[in-house]
Amino acid sequence: MSGLVSISPLFSVSVLKDSVTGCSSGLGKALAKHAYEAGCPVVATARRPETLSYLPDDDENVLKLGLDVTAAEQIDHVMKTAVDRYGRLDVIVNNAAYGLTGDTEVIPDADARAQFETNFWGPVNVTKAALPIMREVNAPGKGGLIMQISSVGGRVCFPGGALYHASKFALEGFTDTVAKEMHPDWNIKFTIIELGAVLTNFVQNMTLPPRHPAYEDPACGYNKIKAYMASLENTAQWSDPAVCARVLHELASNRNETKPPLRLALGADAWAAVKAELEGITKENEEWKSVAESTSHEENEKAREFLLDHRQ
Repeated sequence: MSGLVSISPLFSVSVLKDSVTGCSSGLGKALAKHAYEAGCPVVATARRPETLSYLPDDDENVLKLGLDVTAAEQIDHVMKTAVDRYGRLDVIVNNAAYGLTGDTEVIPDADARAQFETNFWGPVNVTKAALPIMREVNAPGKGGLIMQISSVGGRVCFPGGALYHASKFALEGFTDTVAKEMHPDWNIKFTIIELGAVLTNFVQNMTLPPRHPAYEDPACGYNKIKAYMASLENTAQWSDPAVCARVLHELASNRNETKPPLRLALGADAWAAVKAELEGITKENEEWKSVAESTSHEENEKAREFLLDHRQ
């Protein structure tokens, strides 16, 4: 539940102010360090600011702030402080998140709701606070980029992660919709980063409720996922957070030269999983086409055309 980080990549001759949530460790930390070492102003936030000690305290290009993204009033304070310091906010990276995994039947409601508070409502509230800054405070037409750090789990589901997947699916649906609401003149863009496995403490920090005895049978799907995540040998295949940070920083820096993708699967594992998922969805959709169309009549053609025209 860490907070907002403001990172500033270089764009043309201008120094741009960016913001990333969840900077105390993992990808957020790697991204903050990369931006700072590239000579960019960094506004780093975390629920416990002392975890940001990897950045200097006496550098005008560094602003460290405490933030829990589940507290809306803290988000407003961080946004105002960042704008007061730098005069604008061009790139937001919503990175604060954690995993809740286990047998869905026994996951307490309180844990499920807490998962959504951090993984969904946190980024939603940061995004809503950033939009008027990008539209009205930044120079006219300069807009900005909002990156939502999602997961391959935002499009592909695995056993044991029902609430985590639900939070990421919700975040992707929210982002896809809001992106379609933007006026072209505002130049506000969105990119959803669907991460694969990355060498961070994400797995170690997962919330793991007690198992339900009925699901401990080896035939239940979660047991294979649990064994894979627990194997140190498998981590050798995972992506380097420093490399991911470099890719995200370049994407943000070049956002006006090349159109950022709405979704970017990051990691060979994520790319392959998303590809297989999309192919499976397409195959099943085609197989059931006649049944789907059997409920329609001639006037339904207008609805079809409307839906196709308004997807973008």
